[in-house]
Amino acid sequence: MQFSTWIKPRESLKYENNNDVFGQLKDCGINCVYVLAFSPFGSDPYRFEKYFGETRLGYDALKFYMDRIVEHGLYSEIWMPVYPNSWIRELKDELITGVGDKCWLCPTSEKTSKPLLQVIKQLVKNYGNFNGLNADYVRCSPICPERIDGSKRFPRCEQGSDEITKFIRKLSEVMKRYNKRLSVDVFVDSQNDGTTSYESIRVHQDWRKWAEEGYVDRAIPLIYTKSQTDFEERVKRSKEIMKINTDIELEIGIGVKSNLSKLTPEQMGKQIRVVKKAHIDRVALFPLHGLTNRHLKILKNFVD
Repeated sequence: MQFSTWIKPRESLKYENNNDVFGQLKDCGINCVYVLAFSPFGSDPYRFEKYFGETRLGYDALKFYMDRIVEHGLYSEIWMPVYPNSWIRELKDELITGVGDKCWLCPTSEKTSKPLLQVIKQLVKNYGNFNGLNADYVRCSPICPERIDGSKRFPRCEQGSDEITKFIRKLSEVMKRYNKRLSVDVFVDSQNDGTTSYESIRVHQDWRKWAEEGYVDRAIPLIYTKSQTDFEERVKRSKEIMKINTDIELEIGIGVKSNLSKLTPEQMGKQIRVVKKAHIDRVALFPLHGLTNRHLKILKNFVD
């Protein structure tokens, strides 16, 4: 089996002087890493990080990881939270506040798509040794106050699925132009066919169509749950959805330490066994800083 993990720069500053961490990850079968760019959390996402060579900012997490990743021969993608961002300053009128702890750029606003794509182009161009982009939060917020209170400041609010699919198509074109791969983090529930379930309508994420049209290279259903039954049902549904285009890679996301699930090493191992039994050979573990030595020891049992 092949394993991936997501790296948050703030939590992983401790690795800056420990190059051997990447060798340790490879020994445990983790050969792919998604490195966070532009944290969606907090009011000042630039506080610890710099991008595009800005010297006034101290820690260029992408460059640090890119250099180490190349050195250790790992596959890597830039992990990009697409819509919950406040760092594109000129889009202040498109921001939706009151969405948990984030400011959310409305996906249905006409002004949102172009600046986002420009930033992604810059990231891909300036950090060219990454293999691709991992698009996270590429959806509407399920608790968007614009939708809940009915104000609908953006007129295409209820056409969110179409607007987000349009963005994914444009993003796919950008990635192909730069010869980079595109993975997307998606939701699935036991009734989800990718288009009509409550979960899909709630977040406007028509990822069945993304796969059908070949816009993405890899789909990562985030199945963050402690319930073994729930996990098994959603793995099964994910595999059924992806039958529509077997050229798209399927990678199952397991929440080792998330808001929805915190798994012991033994619980993680049981979920990995479910994935393996389903003949799916890719697992993404969220996040790196949630993996203890005991978790990593169990991973070694699954290394081919």
